Amino acid sequence: VTTYLAVCLKFKSEKLKNISVTNTTQRAAILPDLMKHMKKYMEHDQQMQLLSNVELIARTNYQVPTLPGSERLTGNVAVEFIKLICHVFGLEGELSGIVTHMKRNLLRIVKVAQFDAAARFVDPTDRSLIVQ
Repeated sequence: VTTYLAVCLKFKSEKLKNISVTNTTQRAAILPDLMKHMKKYMEHDQQMQLLSNVELIARTNYQVPTLPGSERLTGNVAVEFIKLICHVFGLEGELSGIVTHMKRNLLRIVKVAQFDAAARFVDPTDRSLIVQ
């Protein structure tokens, strides 16, 4: 995620360095270029990095720690990593198609079906509603 943000900020700062702070029209005009650049980055560089990370995690014997909320987790660290990282990237609506495809590819590595219950992100924190 930090690499994604760094690439995004670098692209944005390079595009904005010659544009006046007060010129909001020109500043807003770079957003389509930024999203196009970030989609390309997600489809190629970020996906390749995540594929290698998931393969590494899947080969190790990491265990999900027992913490409050961990009973909602699958116990498979690689699957939990995939669900979390794809959920975070999926928050950017314009990347949803790319993220869905990436999640499918990552889940194949750990032999989990895309629509399996274990592949669905569930917020591990408790929700409380305070009624006044």
